[in-house]
Amino acid sequence: MIRSIDGLARSNGSAAGDTFIAAYNSAWREQRAREECWVASMLHAGATIVTPDDGWVNRREHSVLPPHYARYHIRTPIGGLIALGQPRRWRLVRVIRTEPFWFDNSLYYYFDPLSVMEGKAG
Repeated sequence: MIRSIDGLARSNGSAAGDTFIAAYNSAWREQRAREECWVASMLHAGATIVTPDDGWVNRREHSVLPPHYARYHIRTPIGGLIALGQPRRWRLVRVIRTEPFWFDNSLYYYFDPLSVMEGKAG
């Protein structure tokens, strides 16, 4: 019986189960490598926050509260860049103001929707 790298799955000890977990682990490693390469390219482009473009992004107010699972996060000054997305589809946005979050010492980052640079893989 073998387990997946992320601990989410395990085989039942059959050959088919072991083959499935081996394929799952291989795909997981490939995705992780793509993500690490993308994060490095976003940091090279000047982003100081790299985070998914998910529910923490307010598209009406053009703001983001970086979640604790952000791939990379340091305090970003006004004028700084934030990368929103994932390796397949992303956008870089420029910070125009910040506001403190009421719960902890996190910051909401507001960005200029006209300053967006978008990209797609492949």
